[in-house]
Amino acid sequence: MIKHKINISELIILSLIFFNLFFGNAFHNFGISGIPINEIFLIFFLLLIKLKEIIYEMIVKINFKNIFFLILIGLFYIFFSFIEKGVWAIRDGLFIIDILFIFVGYYFIKKIDDFLRLKKFFILIAKLSFLYIFFYVFSDQLHHLSPKIVSYSGNVYSLFFNFFTLKYIMLWSALILYLFKEEDKFFYLIASFLLLSSSVILFQSRAVYISIFFCFVFLFFLKKIKVINLLFLLSLFIFFTSLINFFEIDLNERLYKFNIRFLYQHFISLLVPFTDVIIDNDFQGQVGTAEVRLNWWKSILQNSTSNIKIFLFGEGFGEPLINFYATADHIPVREPHNSYITFIGRIGYLGTLAWFLFHIKIYKIIKNTYCDHSLKDNEKNIFIIILIYLLIIIVSSFGDSMLQYPCYSIPFYFFIGICLKINVLINSKKII
Repeated sequence: MIKHKINISELIILSLIFFNLFFGNAFHNFGISGIPINEIFLIFFLLLIKLKEIIYEMIVKINFKNIFFLILIGLFYIFFSFIEKGVWAIRDGLFIIDILFIFVGYYFIKKIDDFLRLKKFFILIAKLSFLYIFFYVFSDQLHHLSPKIVSYSGNVYSLFFNFFTLKYIMLWSALILYLFKEEDKFFYLIASFLLLSSSVILFQSRAVYISIFFCFVFLFFLKKIKVINLLFLLSLFIFFTSLINFFEIDLNERLYKFNIRFLYQHFISLLVPFTDVIIDNDFQGQVGTAEVRLNWWKSILQNSTSNIKIFLFGEGFGEPLINFYATADHIPVREPHNSYITFIGRIGYLGTLAWFLFHIKIYKIIKNTYCDHSLKDNEKNIFIIILIYLLIIIVSSFGDSMLQYPCYSIPFYFFIGICLKINVLINSKKII
């Protein structure tokens, strides 16, 4: 077996990705004078990685010059907003700044064999996620043991027992273990099922339900999972939830007793603002949250056509997009819980179009890379794990401001950078 050595800079990079994945909002609210720690490290990495050479290589080998135009315009926009409105302009513009982590991911992989080192990193994430099930169940007892981080806006987060990202990390980890199940089949399958079930039962999030659906469609399309396996997992899930109800196990549910009827009612409550679907009275509160978010989105879209400047370039950075405050501390909520509506509100339809065209190009490059026959099966599994993470973020961004949170967007763009580098390495190998 090939042993992969990892240098200090690469260890720091993986540690940064790890901290964002598990410490979530708490970690990215570290900072100096309002500048987040992630961006401080980003500057360090960009000075370290010979950025000029990487930019030249990406332009020549994958014709990726549009990325630099997009980022440059976006950074200028953030800079002028910063002069006018202060540090909040930087905070609101992180979804553009974090795109620079593509270069960090590109730098991280030197040769195709380096791709394999990510396997241990992914399995570590999956195993730690399994441990976090117990942390979450006993969160009331553990909460006071963690140091607290006060965000720039005044919100307070726990550092070590921060469950901000956990529902998505559990889903991702479940599929990591499923893809690597041949190595320790019984343990990995059981752990995968428990992680997947926990992401649904403990967090009761409609974004998770939808993400699971798209992830399984994706795996089915790639022939990585069979219909019989899906039916088996569904049957096992029904049996598992029946056991929980039979023994009246209290798992600190966010709403109330979890069962299949609950799952159905909770999901269709999302459709009530659009259809005449009838739901139980217990779910009227969930309908209310969906309607509130829908009103936020309508308000931003209506404002986006108020004049030609806002239509093309948006409201810019530095001010909240919605008029809503957290009830406890009267802290303004800055984003409308939809990344794509945020793009329209912040950078207008012209900027949003540029963002989508840029990501469509990324999709085409990644698709061509995955379909390349020179990738081995174990390399393809690692590739699929990365694609699943990207898919979870893209899908969940319709119901939350995923790409406005660095704990999601930094790994997102870091993994994209890795995929782009693999594309370059594969094509370079063909030329040789």
